[in-house]
Amino acid sequence: MKVYLGKYVHRWTTQDAEHWWFKFRYDKYDWEVDEKDYDKWDRLFMKLADGWNHTVNRLVNATWGSRPRIMKVKIDDWDVWSADHTLAVIIYPLLKKLQEKKHGSPNVDDEDVPDEYRTPDDYKASDKMMNGEVDDLWHDRWEWVLGEMVWAFEQLTIDWDEQFYSGETDLQFEPDPDNENYSRLVEGPNHTFKVDREGMTAHQDRMDRGLRLFGKYYRALWD
Repeated sequence: MKVYLGKYVHRWTTQDAEHWWFKFRYDKYDWEVDEKDYDKWDRLFMKLADGWNHTVNRLVNATWGSRPRIMKVKIDDWDVWSADHTLAVIIYPLLKKLQEKKHGSPNVDDEDVPDEYRTPDDYKASDKMMNGEVDDLWHDRWEWVLGEMVWAFEQLTIDWDEQFYSGETDLQFEPDPDNENYSRLVEGPNHTFKVDREGMTAHQDRMDRGLRLFGKYYRALWD
């Protein structure tokens, strides 16, 4: 497999300059300063910025900014031998990076998180919910869901089942007393191998939950 995803196409704007201007003058972001509070210098600067944007949009962005993003993906035959593992190797580090860089959180249903992360009853009964304000656990719910996704995909990149095996294997073949043409596999005197079936099942259940959450909130995976 070979994957190359280029940067998003850059469109020239005065956004960075506007940020700098209002930070320099008011120690605030431009969107935090109401237009009615602009002085003559602010109005002049914004007029120049608007003129620059208009010019650049017509001369540069109309051609340069309309280029498609470079995306090249080549899938080899061996990539599909275990496609779940192939995808996990890509998805796991991508989710980790999203977890580090995310700047917001989507709505998460209470049914998908433990009780301690669910929407507080006092919030549901308040005006905040009607006004579109988020509760104090809004971002915590998404952080928990994203963490479960990350954990699930990490397991698909490693031999997770080995932790549930213990002991040594001692298996031997002996003649089948019921049929002389067959042999049967029996445990030898040094066979101590065991499998923690209960722990393995719980581990698999958590993995399945993380994968279900990934599918449900796939369109919320943005920075």
